[in-house]
Amino acid sequence: MADRTSLSTALEAIEAEALATRQYISFCANSTENPALFQTLIADGRERLKVLEARQVTLRAEVITLDQAVNDARVQTRRDILPQVRGIALPQVDARITQLEAIAMVDRLLMGKKSQARTVRQRQDVEELTYLRKLRGMLTSEDS
Repeated sequence: MADRTSLSTALEAIEAEALATRQYISFCANSTENPALFQTLIADGRERLKVLEARQVTLRAEVITLDQAVNDARVQTRRDILPQVRGIALPQVDARITQLEAIAMVDRLLMGKKSQARTVRQRQDVEELTYLRKLRGMLTSEDS
């Protein structure tokens, strides 16, 4: 299987050649000299265009296949390393959640429940806590 760069380069070359062929066909179609010759040249150009379009479809299919193989490898790699990531990340995430919850509890005790004024740090802590809880949920879900 070819690499993505070579396939993209080949597709660009085909598109450039197809454009040149279309321009050639257009030139021949607009020519008034020797109509029989130009009709033959137009037919040859159309045949060349069909070949180019067929090659283009083939290359696009190869690009899609290559992209799917890369995506499959990426997904498999994620599945392979997820247990290690869980083992490293979960204790860190749990510790930070505990810290943020303790800070929030102290803030509530000091400021009282009725205080609506939050500091910038408190808002950031709430955002971080929300993010960490979502992250923990993703790390502990069975379908990850």
